[in-house]
Amino acid sequence: MPISRERVDAEDAFGATSPPHAGQAFGASPESKSLRVAKWLVLEARLAMLLVGLGLATVGLIGNHNMFVAGDSASSGTASEQSECGARRSPVLATVSTRQILALRAIVQSVTRRAGGHEYESGTVLPIDAWADNSPENSATEGSRRTHWRGSFEVRQWAPDPQWGASYSDDIVVDAFMFPTPQAALRFFGKAASTRCRNSASTAVATRPADARELNWVNPDDATEEDLWLARGRVVYRLADVRPGASDQPPSSPADRVGFKTVEALACALPEARCS
Repeated sequence: MPISRERVDAEDAFGATSPPHAGQAFGASPESKSLRVAKWLVLEARLAMLLVGLGLATVGLIGNHNMFVAGDSASSGTASEQSECGARRSPVLATVSTRQILALRAIVQSVTRRAGGHEYESGTVLPIDAWADNSPENSATEGSRRTHWRGSFEVRQWAPDPQWGASYSDDIVVDAFMFPTPQAALRFFGKAASTRCRNSASTAVATRPADARELNWVNPDDATEEDLWLARGRVVYRLADVRPGASDQPPSSPADRVGFKTVEALACALPEARCS
């Protein structure tokens, strides 16, 4: 017959004192009172030093934040900080005619059609949208009485994922930004294809087309995005791919190579792409 025994807590089990330290339980000699006092003083001094260091670190973080707001340094902060930083780095687009805006639209749509799927959004964009990822301005170009346009066009399209098939959609974005001069286009290309003002970003020379750069970053929607940037004359192109489950993927993973292969293949359809 089992014997019922009342539960004993640690204090009752070891008397009025606290449970012994493991060293004491296995036969270590008890510390002298003077040694315990000395150790306590050392710990108190270390705690004081730790609190001082923590205070200095906090002041440093506040100072770094203020420097970011005042200057033009890289951001790993919020989407609004990225946008603010990007706005200072983006130049002014060229003003173009209706014929030119229709030509930009035709180039972009010819590229996105190669990805398959269906277009869900299109229109003009600002250079800052390369960082902010805002939706395009949906302005109708056909039959419009306008004679001057912002020199840009973007198409967003759902397309079958090359690895997982038609049941999973990639979010494909293709942009064309036209600037007043080739020099302005190159300056924008250098800024937009860099890791500045972006979260968890890395950049490298693309396999193709010639002179293109690839950029891997976490966009303002907290999704990992693979971009390819290419400058040709006065026009800078961006091709972006956000794959299924991108919010769960780290910024650098085997999945990003699939995204880069997608945007590289699409970029080879651009005018003067010069793919080998």
